[in-house]
Amino acid sequence: MSRTAVMLHDNAEEVSRVERLLAGHRLRLLRCEQVDELEQLLTTCRECLVLLNLEINGVDNELLRRVSKACDQVQIIGISRRPYHPELEQALRSHLRAVIARPIDDDELTLCLRGAMDL
Repeated sequence: MSRTAVMLHDNAEEVSRVERLLAGHRLRLLRCEQVDELEQLLTTCRECLVLLNLEINGVDNELLRRVSKACDQVQIIGISRRPYHPELEQALRSHLRAVIARPIDDDELTLCLRGAMDL
């Protein structure tokens, strides 16, 4: 797996916390705040870890399908305050590796990273 992660998120404080955590695992973080930026970044990678705020406009089943196809190997971890996303039911079954709660807990994210990236 690549040593780079891409994060679609709109909370600078949470992004900074995640960036520090990833740096401890020698992972570089690329940030984006809009779906278009995410899709553009993914055109340059073969394998990727994507941390995706499920509450951002434009995040839907179709986006998750496109993200899954954008890289040869992609691991998607969702981030959300909501425990249930009926509008993402299909994607939750087939495209997301895990969903972690906001505010982001370092231990929960580390556990997901270990599963997704064999850390």
